[in-house]
Amino acid sequence: MSFNIPNIFLAGTKAIASDVNENFNAIKDEINLQKDSFLNLKNNFETVSDYVNGNLREELISLIKACHALFCANSGHTNENGEADLLAIDTVNNNRIVFKVSDGINEALEPVSFSNAQGERATRTQLTAIDMNGAENGEYIICAKIIGSPYALKGKIYRCKKEPQMTSGDIWFDTSKIPFKAWRHNGINKYEFEDVPLGKATIKEGQLTSVTTYPYNQNGYDISAESAFEGGENLIKSILHFTKPNYNSLAEKALDINHTADLDGFLVIQTNLGGQESAGLKIGNITFSYATTNSYDKQGFVYPIGKGTVYKGTGKMTLYFMPHIS
Repeated sequence: MSFNIPNIFLAGTKAIASDVNENFNAIKDEINLQKDSFLNLKNNFETVSDYVNGNLREELISLIKACHALFCANSGHTNENGEADLLAIDTVNNNRIVFKVSDGINEALEPVSFSNAQGERATRTQLTAIDMNGAENGEYIICAKIIGSPYALKGKIYRCKKEPQMTSGDIWFDTSKIPFKAWRHNGINKYEFEDVPLGKATIKEGQLTSVTTYPYNQNGYDISAESAFEGGENLIKSILHFTKPNYNSLAEKALDINHTADLDGFLVIQTNLGGQESAGLKIGNITFSYATTNSYDKQGFVYPIGKGTVYKGTGKMTLYFMPHIS
């Protein structure tokens, strides 16, 4: 960033004190201007950060809660802490799994709603209990159908991009593909799985020892108010958990060349435009342009950016990259 010095002194000529003082005053004014600009940028950072972690987060949570994720229960009975609480051990026959579902009489309970792989939804006011007498020791996935009774499936759930080593009863949620798919292994081959995992249960020494309800509206695929995401892969998903800028790592970037963000963070630009001058910032395939018809204009802008994104600044600007605090 440059500015004009009022007086130029040539070798062998005497400098007039008033001209020297005028130069010093110009430098002082420019330093104060830069200081004010930096403070404005810092305030912009804090405003963006407060919005991302405050109002925007609440807006996203409200939006998410209004949507329905596939492959999971979307709503149902909750405990005093607001956590999903659908499965229970029968107090009469402690080897039976019962469901805390409204029967239209008990107002303390709610109906349970869930969605399968195809987006088909069901709201049930009754789910048949599952008898675990005679079941082998191990972990069981408690699943529901859109039509029909729930059942217990001995196995584990894997949520990952690469196919795991599965045994009979295991379910793999393939997170690498859209539309979403899940696969169940039958001991020989895998086939597409479309029912809804509601929770899990454990049999030990022939006894039902524990049951756990999976969180509502959360399946490992979709954005949810409770999920944590990898910001490097999808900045939109990670914005719920975006942290504050790391001011100590602000780094200026050269103009007119492509840069690739090696971390999640922020692009900070400060335009320095005069007359008909312009500047531009390209992030991925999107270009932001800045121009002024005034004799002098200086502004600051902040853009969140994800790891791996290519960006380039051009024209009369200073470009910085600032990572967020990991």
